[in-house]
Amino acid sequence: LNLAYIQIQDKGMKVLGPVFRYLTSLTLLNLDGNEIGIEGMSALASGMIHLSSLTSLHLHHSVTTHERLSILVCGLQH
Repeated sequence: LNLAYIQIQDKGMKVLGPVFRYLTSLTLLNLDGNEIGIEGMSALASGMIHLSSLTSLHLHHSVTTHERLSILVCGLQH
């Protein structure tokens, strides 16, 4: 699923996160170039729990701080 450079940001990730439960066969998620903040990373992590087939996640220019990346990683560990 290519969602690169469409300005998703936090608001969009909060909407998109719950949709992932219906995309269980998704293998690639490209979120390059979307300035995703803390709330958006949290929503992404919650939604990614359902993406058991995901093998590739692209976040180039979407995660600008270690804090945001940490939120994603911690969310995926639970």
